[in-house]
Amino acid sequence: MTVHERCGECDRIADIVHALSQPLTALEVGLEISLRQDQDVAQLRSRLGSALAIAQTLRERLVELRRKIDTGNAT
Repeated sequence: MTVHERCGECDRIADIVHALSQPLTALEVGLEISLRQDQDVAQLRSRLGSALAIAQTLRERLVELRRKIDTGNAT
């Protein structure tokens, strides 16, 4: 593998990490806020619903990445 190919691979990996870290950070922050601030069940249920949506987005991105890897098109 040439240096140029490695740089391209590193760029793709960086893009993947960025795409996965955004929803993961949102999930983490939402859960931290819930632990510190939510006062009642309705607030907690709302925050958990948001956390679930973010987790589903993260899972969808991982499935998409897996599909790209399997087809040899992980860009």
